[in-house]
Amino acid sequence: MFALRAPGRLATAIGICAIASLSTAIPDADARTPCIRESRHLQVSSLRNKVTLECPPHGTLTATDGITRVHVPRNGLSVTAYTTSADGSGQLTVARSADGRHVVISDTAPSDPMPLHGDIDNPCTDGTFATRAAWPKGSTIRLRQFDSARPTALDWAIPEGLRRATHAVTDCDKGGAYSPPPDINTTVIGHTAKAPGFEADGTCGDPDGVNTIGFMSLPSAPSRFLAVTCIWRENHRIVEGDIALRSDRVAWWMSQTPTGTPAVPCPPAHYDAVSVATHESLHFLGLAHVQGGHRGLSVTPDIPACSTDPSTLGLGDYRGLIHLYGPTSST
Repeated sequence: MFALRAPGRLATAIGICAIASLSTAIPDADARTPCIRESRHLQVSSLRNKVTLECPPHGTLTATDGITRVHVPRNGLSVTAYTTSADGSGQLTVARSADGRHVVISDTAPSDPMPLHGDIDNPCTDGTFATRAAWPKGSTIRLRQFDSARPTALDWAIPEGLRRATHAVTDCDKGGAYSPPPDINTTVIGHTAKAPGFEADGTCGDPDGVNTIGFMSLPSAPSRFLAVTCIWRENHRIVEGDIALRSDRVAWWMSQTPTGTPAVPCPPAHYDAVSVATHESLHFLGLAHVQGGHRGLSVTPDIPACSTDPSTLGLGDYRGLIHLYGPTSST
């Protein structure tokens, strides 16, 4: 297995083959690297250069920046992982060239976020956003929900988060939603006994052709790990996505319930499932983290315990969705 370690805020292209040395240096730009088959891991200390393979890839390729991990996808496919943790969040994109000879690694948004509009601490005026990719505009994304052992109330949280994202639910408008909503929708078409495509440590696995959401156990993930979303894309078009909220080692709380009954006060060190689900849903739809504050936005990298702010969209969240999908046409 390969382990590629991506340092912060870099985007580059590298090539990998076989099982490489435990501390292999990256050659100069466009240099060729031979296959090294005797060691176990590739530790990348610099990702500034491009390496051309002298042999095809062999085995499973894995990339990691801290707790955010992905399988390097098949030729011509890209994968982006977003992790949410008690002490912050991570994001990592790994793209493989069509010929399989190069892998592009980035742990930042694909471009600078759109300029700030308004107060960075006010979600109703902070219009900043960053985007990664989009589903086809005007489509209804079909999902299946994993039949976990969680109580029914918690199972409701992820579909509710998706609804809040696609319906642009907000506290910034008297009507309770931005208008018009973005031209994208989701629907849960049924349940499945197959968990979302993540390994026990939260690693994004390989796409299986099904968009799956649900609570699942991640026994090998760090204790601070709360949730993970992965999207797979060809060029800039998302072709599949999975969302998992962790069912083990996380104390969940519901700020709202399916029946509309008032929520009990949040116990210390609990996390609002609806807020985390809405945050993950925005990643599922193509929004990336906005760095440098912006704590009022749902897509902020930080979700404190008991916070309900991410359960509704800020202006930047809404502007990002409109940027990707445009407004729904009135009928």
